[in-house]
Amino acid sequence: MELELKDFFRILAKRIWFICGVVVMICGIAVTYHYLYSKPVYVASTKLIVTSVNHDRGLGVPDSNEISSNMMLIGTYKEIIASTAILDKVLLEHPDITLDVNQLVSGVKVVSSSGSQVINVSLSDTSFEQAVITVNAIAQMFKREIPQIMNVDNVTILSEARMTEQPAPVSHGLIFKLVIAFILSLMCSVGIVMIWEYLDDTIKTEKDVLQYLRQPTLGVITKIKKSEINKVYLKKNRAGDNIHVSINQQV
Repeated sequence: MELELKDFFRILAKRIWFICGVVVMICGIAVTYHYLYSKPVYVASTKLIVTSVNHDRGLGVPDSNEISSNMMLIGTYKEIIASTAILDKVLLEHPDITLDVNQLVSGVKVVSSSGSQVINVSLSDTSFEQAVITVNAIAQMFKREIPQIMNVDNVTILSEARMTEQPAPVSHGLIFKLVIAFILSLMCSVGIVMIWEYLDDTIKTEKDVLQYLRQPTLGVITKIKKSEINKVYLKKNRAGDNIHVSINQQV
């Protein structure tokens, strides 16, 4: 069935009640979820730098070979930071941390830029204070344990996570969720309406009769509302009463 642009808008106008209902329902669900179940998520991060052993001991400027060797170790360090060898000890020394080791393993993000000796360690949590305490504890524990694991002391904490009075959450707010819910519900409802119209093979207009049956329309029975029928009935009754009264007066 080929639809013109005006037919498309006619179909949407006919089912506008369904489209509005779906949009309002989905947006209402998004608002309810936001206020009842959604919690703001905060991110705290600390930076580590892999330096030269000789440079840390004040023995001179590191050469290019030492820098290349340190950069090759960054991949290994990233794996060690997010391993249970470090995180288990963090939880043992900090019983105030509410996360378990599995949550830490999945929540800790360790990244580094290409060609850089800096490692960024971040952690997401619904409590910004917990995120700051935990990520700083991980950095301190890694710096302390790496000489025993790798037999080299070349890690320095470049900057620690700090508490702020009004931390900004990284999770999406209500406006973002409402916009997404509105767009998705509108697209879904319009798609359902178009499928609904496509599957409806009933003949509704004179144009449909001419297009599908190739026959002219001889007559049309319009749809009359119940309220209109009542009005016509009342008018007839009133007209009959008037005639009856006039006849009685003549007699």
